[in-house]
Amino acid sequence: MKKQSVLSAVFLFVLFGACEAFAADTYGGQNNQAQTTGTSSNTAILFYGKVIDQNGRPVAGAKITAGREFFSTNSVRFIGVETVQAEADDDGNFVLTGLLVKRLYIRSIEKRCYEAPRTVYETSYSYDEGSKDPVFIPDPGKPVVFTLEKKCDPGIVDSKKRRMLMRPSSEGFTVDLFKGFSEPLIKIPKDEPAPDIQVFIDQVPGEVSCHMLVSAPGRNNGLAEKEGQPHSAPGSGYVPSFLYTIDKNREAKAVLYHKGRGGKVYSRLEISLAPASNGIMVTAELFTNIAGSRNTDFDSVYTEEEVCRLTGGRFNYGGPSYRRAVAGILEETIR
Repeated sequence: MKKQSVLSAVFLFVLFGACEAFAADTYGGQNNQAQTTGTSSNTAILFYGKVIDQNGRPVAGAKITAGREFFSTNSVRFIGVETVQAEADDDGNFVLTGLLVKRLYIRSIEKRCYEAPRTVYETSYSYDEGSKDPVFIPDPGKPVVFTLEKKCDPGIVDSKKRRMLMRPSSEGFTVDLFKGFSEPLIKIPKDEPAPDIQVFIDQVPGEVSCHMLVSAPGRNNGLAEKEGQPHSAPGSGYVPSFLYTIDKNREAKAVLYHKGRGGKVYSRLEISLAPASNGIMVTAELFTNIAGSRNTDFDSVYTEEEVCRLTGGRFNYGGPSYRRAVAGILEETIR
């Protein structure tokens, strides 16, 4: 019993010391007495930054999150992340302080209708004089400038999605910008109004490839492809149709931008195809900006004041159905 007690006391003493060393290495707490540089992780850093858009205008209200990853003392096992936050003022300026760190990482810079490029997150800032990297010296007169890309004007973006099986024949479906996708069909009746978008998939039995024809009938309507930012529909380059040759045994995806209703409404149509035992499984998703701008990003949601202005006060903001209500009002105006 005595031997067990002595060993227990020694074990607790060693464990307590290890925990203290671990805590000192992984978390230093908060300290607002900032210094510019330091060789210890117990140094509270200062960081001066400025957020602008691609046209050089300040992005007031942008929310900035920065932090550090920390690991255990005896291994490279990841433990967690400490963060601090700041908000850009009317001139786009912000200050980060209070984080105890040797190297600072920008975790996110966010504001609705703006997008940060990947390069923002690929740069870190060293405060460690013992590091081989140059020590970052914060200077309030020369803040680090971050440029966000301003998307198109905000808008109410309505999203619709449908999965359907296309059998080994000439089948297709139609798309209404406000009502969504039709059932799979063989052909479009001639006595019906032309749809906004029509898609036909021609699967010839015994052949490895098939064809998908996507068209946008109607005057001043069209389809376009583009590279780069997926949220913004191009301003030009629209054509009546696109024809794709697809391997029936492989997955494929097409992203098309649509200008419809006489050129007044922009949408983004994503069509994914996957092989199935009895045909091709099609997943189609449509993002329609029912306010008329080229922004087709689903995260762009109007505020109460914007909705009232857009609808001339005819719709009260609130509730999950407000998108559909505004869509109905705008559809009447567009038609």
